[in-house]
Amino acid sequence: MIAAIAVIPYALVALGLRLVMARVFFLSGQAKIEGPTFPVHMGGIDFAVVYWTAILLVLITVGPGAISIDALIRAVCRWEQAKSLG
Repeated sequence: MIAAIAVIPYALVALGLRLVMARVFFLSGQAKIEGPTFPVHMGGIDFAVVYWTAILLVLITVGPGAISIDALIRAVCRWEQAKSLG
């Protein structure tokens, strides 16, 4: 039994565990944004991805890591400026 498990590369196990954790945070984050929804069908699993057009105000103003509106506006402006220059 242990010999069979030893054949599985650690990198493959680590990648699988990272994908499991990423799914948890991805789905949690999708609930905190607004925008058009696109259905995704992958390997028999159906879910929807939201393309963000607006971040919910709850995400910005509530919670231990609350973001100030001014900092958010500056960050979005820098991102838009970098995108237009790039």
